[in-house]
Order: sequence, then C-alpha cells, then structure tokens
Amino acid sequence: MDRLKFAIPDTGQEFDAEFMDVFPVVLSAEEAVLGIAEMFTESELIVALGETFPIVSAVIGQWFSLGAGYAGGRAAVAKDNMASGFSRGVVMGADGRKPALLQDYFWKFAPDPNPFDEEAGRIGQTTYNQGLVAGFMQGRELNKAQRTWLWTDLGHRIGDESWRGEQSTWDRDAWVDWYITAAAVFRKDHLS
Repeated sequence: MDRLKFAIPDTGQEFDAEFMDVFPVVLSAEEAVLGIAEMFTESELIVALGETFPIVSAVIGQWFSLGAGYAGGRAAVAKDNMASGFSRGVVMGADGRKPALLQDYFWKFAPDPNPFDEEAGRIGQTTYNQGLVAGFMQGRELNKAQRTWLWTDLGHRIGDESWRGEQSTWDRDAWVDWYITAAAVFRKDHLS
C-alpha cells in the first residue's frame, strides 16, 4: 500500500523577530523621537541626543529582545495548535464523522487564555481551527483501504481499550476522549 501522506498547513506564524514583531515598537519609538525633535531646535536636539542616546539605545535594545521572545512564543503556540487541531481533524474525518460533530467536539470558539500575550491566544485559536478543518478534509479524502490501514495502525499503537466498554454505550464525553487519544497517537507517531 502507498504510504499515507498528510500535509499540515503552514501556520503563517514563522515570525521574523527583527521585523514582524519588533516593527511596531520601532515605529512607536520613531514617532516618539520625532515628537521630541519637534520641540527642540537642531542644536538643542544634537546636544540632547548626544547625552541621552546611549540610554535610548539601551531601552530600544530591550524592546528588540522582548519582541524576539514574543515572536518565538507565538510561533511555538501556532505550531503546537496547528498540529493538535490537524491530528484531531484527521481522526474524525477518517472515521467518517459529519462536520457538525467535529465542530461540537473540538472547535475553539474563543482564544486560549494567555494573560502574558493575548495575541498568542488568538493565534492559537485560529491555527488550531485551521488545522482542525485541514485535517478533517484530508481524513475524509482517504479511501476505504487507507482508512482501514490507519485505524488498524492506530489500534495497534493504542493497545487494549476494552475498559471503555462497547462503543454503542459511549456518551459524548467518551467519544471526545477516544478521539483525543487516537489523535494524540496519530500526532506522536505520524506527524513530525
């Protein structure tokens, strides 16, 4: 059998810390300097900048460092959420589930709480949902033989699940837990 091929979408969150995340800070700093410059004559400005430039450059350097950390964190949040959503989408799509059930079980309707960087929470929500849809569509496109292979493979990797009881008796929470388990194994063993 041909190897199954899945394609996780690009998160779009591969931040260049020196441009994407820091650029607004640079604009803010530039606007501040220009605002100050309007208050002084040229000679006064040269003297003022000559005395304060080392301090200003140190502060701006700290802004650059902070921006790089946020950029890296946002990229990590995007990558993790994309893979999580994608793997859950694949297993639900491969199981022939309806989009409404996918939405009910796994759609993120609000950003992830992140008091340190609210934008990272919105990035996580967006990339998770994008991954969920992309994985679901790709899981649905598998033919019968590919689906059989996938579920056989996941079943071997997951192991004995008899403790769950008969699927006909599962409630919503049991199904959600099952898909989370199957998606975690899929992610661990089939996504790199």
